[in-house]
Amino acid sequence: MSWMATWPDNLWFIHHDSSGGPDGFVAFQVHRGVAIALGDPVAADAATRAAVLTGFVDDQETRGLQVCFFSVTEEVADWGRSRGKRAVLVAQEAVIDLEGLEFKGKSWQSVRTSLN
Repeated sequence: MSWMATWPDNLWFIHHDSSGGPDGFVAFQVHRGVAIALGDPVAADAATRAAVLTGFVDDQETRGLQVCFFSVTEEVADWGRSRGKRAVLVAQEAVIDLEGLEFKGKSWQSVRTSLN
């Protein structure tokens, strides 16, 4: 889901390592007092991603914002749970076997019409 990091209305929290260099970031948007992180943090390894998450949450809470993570992996959900947060499954991606896909039957009629 990292493509969401390219959305034009985003803000980016950039985390810096001990030498001051950037080592990861979180793309997010702010709506109604909530900083909504869009996907997992981008960083080289799990330890750095955890540091980026901690930095992001601390930064946003310092600004008086609530934090929400949207469309993240189990790694981020586990990180949140370990800090007393909860995870809610909102939707799941559909995986379709394209080799065997057939648009047959009445239920697929409108799809066939659109394709034609």
